[in-house]
Amino acid sequence: MSEEKHQETVREILNSNKFIDGLDSSPRKLPPASNTRNELEKLFKICSDRNFRVVLVEDLRDYKIFIQIPNSESECSFYIWCANFKNGGCISELDVPTHDDLIMWYTKFKEALKRS
Repeated sequence: MSEEKHQETVREILNSNKFIDGLDSSPRKLPPASNTRNELEKLFKICSDRNFRVVLVEDLRDYKIFIQIPNSESECSFYIWCANFKNGGCISELDVPTHDDLIMWYTKFKEALKRS
């Protein structure tokens, strides 16, 4: 997978808190698939600014979701990274989830919100 070449850099950025805090810009909801690229361009300039960067888009305490712009690999590509910060704030898990992982996670999260 091509995201593997970025994993150490992303890990270093996250561990040193040098990521961009995009929580205030993030709509905190998933846009329709047909509009995702347009929304992310509006909010984080994923197409017009291809400089490598990592943006926090969701903070669920120990579990955080980031998007990473990979620096000109394609016109508008980006990666979604999920990081589990346990053990005193250190990353215990860092992964690029599959689409199936994202749907399963989102469904479980929505169900948990309904119960709380």
